[in-house]
Amino acid sequence: DVAHELASADDLRAEVPFMVRIQAPDGQPLYLEGELDALACMGSTAHLVDYKTGGSAEEGVQDLMAKHQLQAACYAAALLHSGFARVEATFVRVEQRTPEGALQTVRYRFTSDDLPALEALILAARA
Repeated sequence: DVAHELASADDLRAEVPFMVRIQAPDGQPLYLEGELDALACMGSTAHLVDYKTGGSAEEGVQDLMAKHQLQAACYAAALLHSGFARVEATFVRVEQRTPEGALQTVRYRFTSDDLPALEALILAARA
């Protein structure tokens, strides 16, 4: 399903590096640097995919949402700072399947309105 979504994109890239600056309230900048496994651009929407290995089959969707929340926030903040209005983030566990046999995925959705909360979450994790 995720591959089909990406295939319909206007622009599809793999291993996309990023670096953005977030200004902390104390005046100290925080630099986020990383690489997106896959990025599909569709107008003002960015759809990123991050592939995950390992983990436990007993981890449920809520566990995974919490586990990857900070990483999703960092990726979304970087893309929103880059000018996208919406970010869809999909984390795909390539070694874990659902009871129906599909690869286990968790999805996050963000808009530019979420940027202040994303930055607050990122800065709080730095402390």
